[in-house]
Amino acid sequence: MIDFSYSGQFKDFSLYARFNYVKVGHVIATDYYTKHDKLIKTFRSDVSANDHQGMLSATWKISKHFRLKMDGYWSVTSTLKGISDKSSSLSGLMQMDYYLNNFSCSLYGKTSSKSFSDDMIHRYEPAKYGLTAHWSYSNWLVEVGAESPFTKHRRWKQSLAQDAYGYTNTMTGRIYQQTGFIKVIYTHDFGKKTSRDNNNVNRSINSGILKAY
Repeated sequence: MIDFSYSGQFKDFSLYARFNYVKVGHVIATDYYTKHDKLIKTFRSDVSANDHQGMLSATWKISKHFRLKMDGYWSVTSTLKGISDKSSSLSGLMQMDYYLNNFSCSLYGKTSSKSFSDDMIHRYEPAKYGLTAHWSYSNWLVEVGAESPFTKHRRWKQSLAQDAYGYTNTMTGRIYQQTGFIKVIYTHDFGKKTSRDNNNVNRSINSGILKAY
């Protein structure tokens, strides 16, 4: 295993980088094979895998009220023994934040990404973007937001490719499409007081048990 990270602060600019490499043996992975014209799903533990992951994050304080953040992610996962498969992904995130007194807002965007795990399924997540805004005054808090307001039919994908069996599945749903919300919160302090009764405890007794009377 190799794990390296670096962070630095340069006036109004901060940087963080990380690289991670892991080689894993005897991974319990899903496998398929045919027997007597039947498809059988099983597990095997003779699979070894290499996993590389990298991250680069930068934050820039442009002004007193404005921040810009950019993140980049890179990953490569490959199986070397038992089952041969590989997945690579390069994705990014950008976020802009604005602050003014009791008001703040954030605009963000994230590219599509891919992942791969020991079930041997490749997963694809589509890009998304959104906006959130907060305003607070006294005991009030108002929050509004929207995610992918101008995009329809965002689709997630799952795929499996092995010698005996493979498939590609595309999924979508209303909950993952254009969404928006409004949240209003009022906080009231009821001034709850906790009363405590004084108890007479004899702490001079030479024993592990305290007696109260």
